[in-house]
Amino acid sequence: MKKRIVLLFLATVVAVLGMQVSFGQSVNRPLTYQSGTKGYPNIVIICADALGISDLGCYGSEIKTPAIDKIAAQGVRFTQFYNSGSATSTRASLMTGQYPHNVGLGYKLFNLGMNGYRGTLNQETPTLAELLKVKAGYQTLMVGRWGLTYGIGKDGPTHSWPTKRGFDSFYGTLALSDNQFNPATLKMGEKPCAALGREFYYMDAIARVAGDFLNDASKSSKPFFLYVSLPGPYMPLQIPTSELRSLNNRYSIGWDQIRKERYQRMLAMHTINQTTKLSPRDSDVPDWAKMGPYARWQAMRMDVYAAQVQAMDRAVGEILDCVQRASVGSDTLIIFLSSSGANGTELPEGFKGALYMSPTTKSGQTVLSGNNPRIPPGSERTYQSYGIPWANVSNTPYRGYAESTYEGSLASPCIISYSRMMTPGRVTHQVGHAIDIIPTILDIIGVAYPASLNGYKTQPLPGMSLKGVFQMQTKPHDPLFWEFKGNIAIRSGKWKLVAQYNPAGEDQREWELYDMEVDRAESNNLVGDYGSVAQELFRNYSSWAKKNNVHAWKEVSERVKMLQKRAAKIGNKE
Repeated sequence: MKKRIVLLFLATVVAVLGMQVSFGQSVNRPLTYQSGTKGYPNIVIICADALGISDLGCYGSEIKTPAIDKIAAQGVRFTQFYNSGSATSTRASLMTGQYPHNVGLGYKLFNLGMNGYRGTLNQETPTLAELLKVKAGYQTLMVGRWGLTYGIGKDGPTHSWPTKRGFDSFYGTLALSDNQFNPATLKMGEKPCAALGREFYYMDAIARVAGDFLNDASKSSKPFFLYVSLPGPYMPLQIPTSELRSLNNRYSIGWDQIRKERYQRMLAMHTINQTTKLSPRDSDVPDWAKMGPYARWQAMRMDVYAAQVQAMDRAVGEILDCVQRASVGSDTLIIFLSSSGANGTELPEGFKGALYMSPTTKSGQTVLSGNNPRIPPGSERTYQSYGIPWANVSNTPYRGYAESTYEGSLASPCIISYSRMMTPGRVTHQVGHAIDIIPTILDIIGVAYPASLNGYKTQPLPGMSLKGVFQMQTKPHDPLFWEFKGNIAIRSGKWKLVAQYNPAGEDQREWELYDMEVDRAESNNLVGDYGSVAQELFRNYSSWAKKNNVHAWKEVSERVKMLQKRAAKIGNKE
C-alpha cells in the first residue's frame, strides 16, 4: 500500500512541476501502414541485460552458451562494440538510433521537467518498430523488458508503452530488475498478466510466448521483426530449483584465477587485441585467499549467475528454433548484444530499492532482499546480486562496471548473423555502437530514414551503417559520446577521454586519456603527455552535450533528490 502511495505521489509531483506528459491515458500516434514487400529479411534483435563481454563461450567464457555460440559461428563477432552505458540508455538508443538524452532518457525512473530527462521515451522520435511497420510493412513483435518509461500503471505515461510505439504484440514487463519467478509488472499487450504455473520462470516464459508470436507471424506473407529484451543475467540472482540443485561449485577457485583463464582464451580467440593487458583486480575486491568462511557463498553467487547465463542461452536457442521454423524460405538477420557491461551493484541486507520488485513469492512468502552471506542466493525467496568481485570477472579484461564510462561498462558483446551477406565465423575490430543498429538495418533492407513520420519531424541519425563489415570492410567511426550520472567519455579514433563524476564539482574531475589501440584496459593515463588532444576531445564533448540536452549532473541529481524526499515524506505520513 505504501509503495502504491509513493507512486501516486510521484505522479502528483510531476504535475506540480509542470512536466508535460499524459497520465493514465494513451497518446495515439496516427500510423499509416504499408503492405509487406517480398524480399525483406525477417529481423531478430536479442538484447541481454548487463551481460559482461567475457561471459559468452564464443568470447572466451567457461560458461557454456551453445545457442549464442552458434550465432557467432554463422556470423561476425564485434570486439569494439559499445552500448550507451546503462540498460535504459542502451535500449533507448537501440529502439531509436539516437543518444538517450535526445529522446528523453538521460535518466530513468523520474520525469525531472528538463529536456533530456523526461524519464520516458518522447513522442517525436520513431522507434525501430514504427519505422519497419510504416516504411516496410513488417509485423512487429516484442517479448521481455521494455524499460523505457516510469510510473508503471495508472501513475505514469502510457504513450511510450511498446504497443503504443509500433509493436503489434507485446509480452513482458515495463520495468527493470523484476522478480524472475513473480514479475510485478507482467503484461500481455497492455493488460496485466499473471505469472501462471508453479514452475513459472520469466526467462522460460519469454521463450515460450515468443514461439507463440512467431507461429502466428508465420501465417502471414509479411516479414517479421522480433525484439527480445531479456531479463538477465542481471540481478536478481534467481534460477529454477532444479538448476539450483545442480550447481557444480565451478567458482571455488576464486575470481583471480577465473579472470586469468578468461583473458588467455580471449587472446587465443582474438576477441581482444593482442596488445590489451589484463587490468588489475579492482581495488574494492579482496584477495580470494582471505575470503575464509564466506568463500562458499561468494562462489555460489557466481555459480548462480553462470546458471542464469545458461538459462538465457537456453531461451535464445528455443527462440531461434522457432525463428527458423517461421522463416522457411526467407532470410533472417539476427543481432545479439548486451545492454551494458556487467553491473557491480552490491545490495545491502534488507534492500528495498527495486521499486517494482514483488515483495512476496506467489505463495505469499516474504522475499529476503539484499546480499546476506548467511543466505544462499538463487531461490525465489531471495533477491541478491553477484557484486563487484564477479562483475570484475564478467568484464574481463577491462576495468569498471555498468553506469561508469570505463570499458567494463561500455564494451558489449555483439554478434550479427546474416547469411546473405557475410562470411561466417569472423571476428571484427570495427568500432560500433547501439546507435548504429537502425542505420544498419535500414541500409540492409534499402529503406531511407524519413525526414518526418506520422506528423513528427525526425532528427538525423547520429550512427552509421555496419553493413560494410559483412563484406570484411572497416572504416573509421565518427566520435562517440557518453554521459550517465555525471560520468562522461568520448571515443574518437584511437583516443578515449574519460572522467568520472566528482561530487566536489564538475571542475574537479580527474581527466584520463587512453590510447585504445594499445591500452583498452585503460591503465596508462596519457593526459599529461597529450593535453591538447584531451582539450580538443572535451570541446567536442561540450558541443555534443549542448546539442543532446545533457545537463550538469549536479543540477539533475538535485531534482532527483527533491522527488525522492517528497516521496519519502508522503510515504511516512501514510
